[in-house]
Amino acid sequence: MPVGGMDFRVNSILRGVAEITFFVDNIDLARIWYRQIFGDPVFDDEYFCLFQGPGIQVGLHPSDAKTPSGSGGQVLYWKVENLVAVLKALEQRQCQRYRGPIVGVDGSMVCQIVDPFGNLWGLRQDSSD
Repeated sequence: MPVGGMDFRVNSILRGVAEITFFVDNIDLARIWYRQIFGDPVFDDEYFCLFQGPGIQVGLHPSDAKTPSGSGGQVLYWKVENLVAVLKALEQRQCQRYRGPIVGVDGSMVCQIVDPFGNLWGLRQDSSD
């Protein structure tokens, strides 16, 4: 169903998997461990650390009340060209905003949504888009 003249079927709005973010209780300790797996981070800040994995980026973020650490603490982010337009289209399909949208410390615009079935989705518009 076109929204505002744009086709918002999955194959037309999602450009691939961008990143998986692990929410951790201690980002400093996690950074040390993940560095052993992926090498040096491509972005490193006290609130977010990003590694380049094989075909996907792996982020570390401090856990909080909304996203705890552990098996429930991962968010897969889909690459999108226009986060605002995609968010609007998904909200029209009964998705709810969970976190954001915000501009992350790495300059990317990110948002988390919950689909009608309780699943958490991440959306990411790179700062270069």
